[in-house]
Amino acid sequence: GIDQEETILLLFPDALDPKDREILFVRETSPEIAIWEGHKFSQEEAR
Repeated sequence: GIDQEETILLLFPDALDPKDREILFVRETSPEIAIWEGHKFSQEEAR
């Protein structure tokens, strides 16, 4: 699982396309955010 603030998991079990049944929204990150708040998962890392 992903335990990260401002991250939202949308579950849509009735979606016609199976890839749309789970959608994870993660906050955009940057090197500056990592300095102040620590490592945050990027979109690629969260896949």
